[in-house]
Amino acid sequence: MRYQPIVFGTAFFLALLLLIRVYAITYPRKNLRVARLGVLVALSVILGMVETAIPDFIVPGVKIGFPNIVILLLLCYGDKKEALIVSLLRVLLVGLLRGNLLQMGGAMSFAGALLSFLIMLLIRLIFQKASPIIVSIFGSLVHGLAQLLVGVFFLGTWSIFLYYPMMGLLLIVTGILSGFVTLVIGKRIQGFLKN
Repeated sequence: MRYQPIVFGTAFFLALLLLIRVYAITYPRKNLRVARLGVLVALSVILGMVETAIPDFIVPGVKIGFPNIVILLLLCYGDKKEALIVSLLRVLLVGLLRGNLLQMGGAMSFAGALLSFLIMLLIRLIFQKASPIIVSIFGSLVHGLAQLLVGVFFLGTWSIFLYYPMMGLLLIVTGILSGFVTLVIGKRIQGFLKN
């Protein structure tokens, strides 16, 4: 059962690619943006489901941040509005697939995605030349902070913030990793993200 999210995610992605291909043949160029957005949402959802199958990164609750790579690619090399759309749709769809959309985990994912997106967008607007690695580190740290704030709301105690120093160190590492992957991939697919 551990590989079920990976198998389902791969099947979902392939089916979506087939539908987008048929749609693109039927309506060439007119709806290229919709097709690209569909591929990026599907990729983000698949990465989120794959990440679900991977055990937490050393400390409980800390994930590597694979889906964030798609958001970073759009923020740094593509359309910022599309980045927000992909981010919110990913949280919604992964929450539905995991079955935790209306639970604490879903609220943590939503708050983390929204606040990290806002801080990454702010950094990109203020410092246009900011490296994806720097943007990713800040996004990762704010994502963790937002999740802890939601935890305070649900659990009613601020003591969970004692967890943040160790979590923060790992979030910096995962932010560097996501940012580096974005930097390497982004220059190669920049044309796809901007058209």
